[in-house]
Amino acid sequence: MLHKIGGRFSLKDVKEKHLSFLHNFRSSGIRKWFFDNRVITWPQHLTWYSKYVKNYDRLFVIFDHEVQVYIGTVGFIDYQKEHRIIEFGRFGINSRKHLGKGYGTLILQSLFDHVFTSSKIEAIVCDVIAENKIVGLYVKLGFVVNGFEENYECYPGRTVNKVSMILSKEKFYEDNRN
Repeated sequence: MLHKIGGRFSLKDVKEKHLSFLHNFRSSGIRKWFFDNRVITWPQHLTWYSKYVKNYDRLFVIFDHEVQVYIGTVGFIDYQKEHRIIEFGRFGINSRKHLGKGYGTLILQSLFDHVFTSSKIEAIVCDVIAENKIVGLYVKLGFVVNGFEENYECYPGRTVNKVSMILSKEKFYEDNRN
């Protein structure tokens, strides 16, 4: 867990006590930005969690200590040790009160700094639906586009335009010096 990002937020490892929040989050309107945007049932959610606790993915809930609420999620998957690369995703803030205030930038800068300074990771990669405004934030943080796929099939019946991005450790620190 990252403690008190900006004196206000923390990232907490997903535990069983977060299941209700995560299900509500995953079922909310934010899901339109997920590659798999299908509604999930509670039993499907529980099945996902039982698999999650057995793998190496890391998912966090974002907690706002000032107002004592969970506001979003962020995670990492597919650590490629031999290439020193990890895939970033599942980032979203689903609290209208927290949008447009720079909190996403603050949280991600702190998280990426933690990843780069506490591990041997040299790059973070992600895939994003091209029309998602979050692409601009990722570029601001130093991600560069390294691929684009038009009509990417997420699952039968859903196609999107997908942007692939990469953030090198060097670029992150070059772009985010204080």
